[in-house]
Amino acid sequence: MQRALVALAFLCATPATAQVRLVWAQSHDGAGLNQQDLAYAVATDGARVIVAGRSYNTTSGFPPPPPSSDLEVVGYAADGSVAWVRRHDGPLSGDDVGYEARIDALGRVYVAGQSAGYSGSSYVSQRALLAFDAAGAPLWSRHDGDPAGPNTARALEVAANGDLIVGGTDGANGGDLSIQRFDASGALLWSWSADGGTGGYDFLYAVAIGPGGDVWGAGYVETGTRGKDFALVRLDGATGAEAWLRVLDGGANLDDSAFRVAVGADGSAVAAGYATRPPNGQDAFLARWDAAGALQWTRAYDGSAHQNDAVRGLAFDPFGRAVAAGTLVGAGTGQDFAVWVLEPSGALAWSATWNGPFGGDDFARGLVLDDLGGVILAGSSPGAGGAGDLDLTLAAWDARGVLHWTQRDAGTGSGNQRALAVAASGAWIAAAGYADTGAPSDYRTVLVERAATPFCFGDGSGTACPCGNASPPLDQAGCLHSLGSGARLAAAGTPSLATDTLVLQGGGMPNSSALYFQGTSQLGAGAGAAFGDGLRCAGGTILRLSTRSNAAGASSFPGPGDPSVSVRGLVAAPGSRTYQVWYRNAAAFCTSATFNLTNGLLVAWSA
Repeated sequence: MQRALVALAFLCATPATAQVRLVWAQSHDGAGLNQQDLAYAVATDGARVIVAGRSYNTTSGFPPPPPSSDLEVVGYAADGSVAWVRRHDGPLSGDDVGYEARIDALGRVYVAGQSAGYSGSSYVSQRALLAFDAAGAPLWSRHDGDPAGPNTARALEVAANGDLIVGGTDGANGGDLSIQRFDASGALLWSWSADGGTGGYDFLYAVAIGPGGDVWGAGYVETGTRGKDFALVRLDGATGAEAWLRVLDGGANLDDSAFRVAVGADGSAVAAGYATRPPNGQDAFLARWDAAGALQWTRAYDGSAHQNDAVRGLAFDPFGRAVAAGTLVGAGTGQDFAVWVLEPSGALAWSATWNGPFGGDDFARGLVLDDLGGVILAGSSPGAGGAGDLDLTLAAWDARGVLHWTQRDAGTGSGNQRALAVAASGAWIAAAGYADTGAPSDYRTVLVERAATPFCFGDGSGTACPCGNASPPLDQAGCLHSLGSGARLAAAGTPSLATDTLVLQGGGMPNSSALYFQGTSQLGAGAGAAFGDGLRCAGGTILRLSTRSNAAGASSFPGPGDPSVSVRGLVAAPGSRTYQVWYRNAAAFCTSATFNLTNGLLVAWSA
């Protein structure tokens, strides 16, 4: 059953500060079976969205196995229509699931997961790796692992040359850490595995590729006397030879696990997950090692309720900081979205929590960074429908820790709905999970896009500022003015021709006059051109919107009694426009000019 697009049910919790808008939202019932469907993975390349997970069958097979499922992959076109669906039943004809999906530079789609079933009277599983071309046609599939044990492919990355790095567990010794490398045709290049030392169940949840092509994996090993410990391994990317394997106890000889790993530009790596630390329960836990395997620091974060806190997402931002996200349990607030941003030294740059407007438990399950270093979390939050109503939810902060927007998808009504994965490409942000509205759950996928995107910063990343007066990259502002800071242009509201609530907001300027103007293109392909003491970013056909007087360094357009931006800018059809503020700065500072400019802002107008 392919359900209709549901756009009106996707609600923005803070419409006055919206920075994104819904493109589409879709539910998908696997093979029309009206059984439970769960989407664990999502990928996008800015032109389409790929979703993978598990879709249960109507029969369970030979008793007494768990219900059988097939690995199902859905490819969505840019408009939200289903371009293709592939359903995969592995050779064991049991429980098949896709845990991770990636799109390579040629548009090929890869999915890693597990195929399980009975071999005689034993229930066993194999690693599964599937490949499809850009149109969804199957290219090849692989199923492997120790025949007697549990084998799972849980992590997947695509190397710069198109090779595939797959991580999980191999069934040998009851479950060993496992990483494999394949070329794009599915040929095995090398395979690595290691036992934690006690013959227990060891598992890798995440893999990453370092700047030199080295391969990293993170998860846990069972150590017997200490339960589970953090595990981090570094391999030679070309040969699979082990450089080193580190095992770390979180501090209390109890269960600890790493769920994510990220590698910095200097070759050091951060692993993150949880550590059990009485009396706190589980704490969100991070550890950083240098490229040689020396432990640099550990950090633990405990919510005020001292319960199950954990990191579920991890990445390095463009400023070299480790960004971790997950859940903290607060006293009286339940589980809350949580973000921590750490400098290379381990110092906390900023942290934030978010408790949804209806209280209760908010579960953050996915993290992605946009190309400006913004932090986007996906998960679920209680909705307006009362007990049992959860909305698929996104929340985003900018690189400085300011909450920018939240979005909620109420689906088709009150029910249990969650995002389990999130991906971004350019202006697109896709989240996938499931929606359960009384019937068995269906895949639920939403695509939102940034409606207003800052560009042309005076930080040296594009055209140089006229007098070397570059602003700090983290400010994402224009070139410095005489007061020692750069001015910023941001937006609030929605750039829709039908309901235009867009407000252009200039800040960080001297208390002087400020001209808001509109262009039809980006100068210098978005890098800008030197102009006065700053950079002119908006080009093409220029239209003056309004002149304002700054107070406390800020102003905005439109204000009470003003026409909307689209009316004043003569925007009659959907499309993009560029905006900027040209402000007076008469103090002797840089050139002989008496003016400077903010960064530019690219706005995509919808109908």
